Amino acid sequence: LQPGDSGGPLLDASGRVIGIDTAAYAGFRFQDASDGYAIPIDRAVTIAKQVAARHGSATVHVGGTAFLGVQVQPGANGILVGGVVSGGPVAKAGIGAGDFITAVSGRSVATPGALVSALLVHHPGDTITLSWIDNLGGTHTAKVTLGSGPPQ
Repeated sequence: LQPGDSGGPLLDASGRVIGIDTAAYAGFRFQDASDGYAIPIDRAVTIAKQVAARHGSATVHVGGTAFLGVQVQPGANGILVGGVVSGGPVAKAGIGAGDFITAVSGRSVATPGALVSALLVHHPGDTITLSWIDNLGGTHTAKVTLGSGPPQ
């Protein structure tokens, strides 16, 4: 594998496809070798069938991207809200800059990555429950209807 091969087939010595290339790194090395990564073909076919059937999961997102309308960063009490999109789903719920998002539909979220993972199984129009701590220390929970992708 070489950088730029991502998405291409990984072939065995007989020319059979045994995987789908995902990443390669040819940085500093002592020998003429590089690190390469691929998804085994059985797993790639399973994922392709899942996408074709429009069946999403926690690891495969199918369809429109859910939008909260919030800028976040890690914080001591959860996910710190740095800003909100005026009129967006989070703003309508009353969450503002300086608040901390702590849970999505009862599932604790402590990092921005955890928030993204919790939202990947949802689509625009889905209703979730957000829990947060406001900048005065009060705790809140509200139902939020997810928007459709970032506004243009």
